[in-house]
Parts: sequence; structure tokens; C-alpha cells
Amino acid sequence: MPQVVPPFLFVDLDLQEDLFAVDAPLRPQNRELALKSILEVVHAQPKLGVPMLSGVDVHQADDPEFSAGLKLHCLKDTPGAQRIGAVYRKATPVIPESGKRHPWPDMSGIRAQAGDLMLEKRGFDLFSNPALREILRNWEARELLLFGALLEHDIKETALSARVLGYEVTVLDDACAYLDAQAAEATRTELRKRGAKVEFVPEVLSRVAIWKRRMDRPAPKAAVAGKNKTEAKR
Repeated sequence: MPQVVPPFLFVDLDLQEDLFAVDAPLRPQNRELALKSILEVVHAQPKLGVPMLSGVDVHQADDPEFSAGLKLHCLKDTPGAQRIGAVYRKATPVIPESGKRHPWPDMSGIRAQAGDLMLEKRGFDLFSNPALREILRNWEARELLLFGALLEHDIKETALSARVLGYEVTVLDDACAYLDAQAAEATRTELRKRGAKVEFVPEVLSRVAIWKRRMDRPAPKAAVAGKNKTEAKR
């Protein structure tokens, strides 16, 4: 029986110590609430059979976003750039920010196991890693389910790029951390205007779970019986 490819792809951004540690230099206003919802998604994902792709910052001190006013964070090879322990996964394939990796990870294997893949980036937009477009083509995803940090920066820029490329986008609002509540609200408004959906974790997980139950449901017995009768007449 051919493998059913999920139309969804979970995409988490910047679940790293410099944003989610108690003493993080970019500690979000809604850190605790966002982290609770983030962990709800991370724990549900393997059961839903939907792959997860993770974007992580590997900054250099002269990256443009620091000159724009953000504090230094997630510098490459520093403790602050490490994934937070609650979402750390061993032996995850990593694609560097240049987009080059040899050998290229086996997409079909990752997809079949509902596993995840990590992409490094130096800017807000995950599409700044040139490998992302090819990865999305391989995964055949139609809808990106975005969450993580920061809503008014990385989530926003990645969502808008995905919309330009024709992907459906759903931002998991309660699983998105932000620095400024007013900027976050303006971001939600802009995302909706650009065709992205902004929903809460329970409704998104419910929607994905309904899809999975439909895919897992065996063929109706009546349909099978009817087919056998037709074959018998022949």
C-alpha cells in the first residue's frame, strides 16, 4: 500500500536557550505560556505522523539583526545557541545555513518515521537557507504549521515568504513567543491580510488528528463486498 504523504509540516523556529532560558537575553514577554503550548505540539507530533522541521539561529556578531537593535543571541557554537533540553532530539540531520550538506539526508526515511530535520539560519527568514525550498518539494507539504520564536520577527518573515511561494500557512498563535505584545498584534493582522491563518494549538492539533484518523480508517466493508460480487459475476 503506498505511503500517504501528510499535507502538513510542523515548522518550529528558534527553540534555543538564548530565547527560552530563565535568564535569556531575549526573554519573551509570554515565555511560560508559549513554552507550555510549544511542548504540547512537540509531544503530540510523533503520534500525528506529521514530520517536523526545525529552524535554529547560528549567528555571527555582525549579523544585520543586531545592528537593527536586537541583543546578541544564539551566536554560533555558544551554549545560548543550543536547543532547549525539552525539545532536544538526538541524531537529528542538520543542514548548515549555506544550504549544503553531503550526503543529503534521506527525505523518504525521515518522512516515513515522522522524524525531523534541522536547518541553520543567520537571519529571521528560514527561507534564507537555500535548502528549504528543495526540502519542501521533497516532503510535498502544502500547509506549514509554524510556531516558536519570535512571532514579530522569524515567524512573520518565514510565514510571508511561504505565502509568496504559494504554501498555505497556519501560525500556532499560543505557541509563538514574542518580545512586544503590540508588535505581535500588528503581526497577526498582517499575516491574516497576506492569507495566513492564525489559530490556537488545540484546534490545529484537532484538525491534524481528524486527518490522521481518516487516513488510518480501513476501507468500508460494504465497498469491499460489492467489489467481490462484481468480480464473481465476471
